[in-house]
Amino acid sequence: MRVLFVCTGNTCRSPMAEVIFKSFNKELKVSSAGLNVVEEKISRNALMALKLCGYRARVKKPKQFTVSMIKNYDIIVAMTPVHAERIKSDKVIALNIADPYGQDISIYRRTCEQLQKELRGIYENYFKL
Repeated sequence: MRVLFVCTGNTCRSPMAEVIFKSFNKELKVSSAGLNVVEEKISRNALMALKLCGYRARVKKPKQFTVSMIKNYDIIVAMTPVHAERIKSDKVIALNIADPYGQDISIYRRTCEQLQKELRGIYENYFKL
């Protein structure tokens, strides 16, 4: 199974989701992308929040979402319903994860914890055998 996480800039929520989801099952193909990529790398606070939540993450370059990506994934997880509407695919699951961009580390950590909970549910419903 292949999973793509999508947010706005691919610097906070979707790369955090990618790292968290990979920790559930290393055999899954997991990636992330943004609908409007403008930054050059993942947010420092996103990396720190992942570390505080017990994950190992590396700096990565954000990836721009393209419609052609849809065919390469079994499930696409959008961070908000607005993102899901822009993707326009029956493969999309919409979450409701607020954007922590530009906020302090406590907000990023809370985002990480919310993602852990939401993604555990997706994994158990769709992937756990």
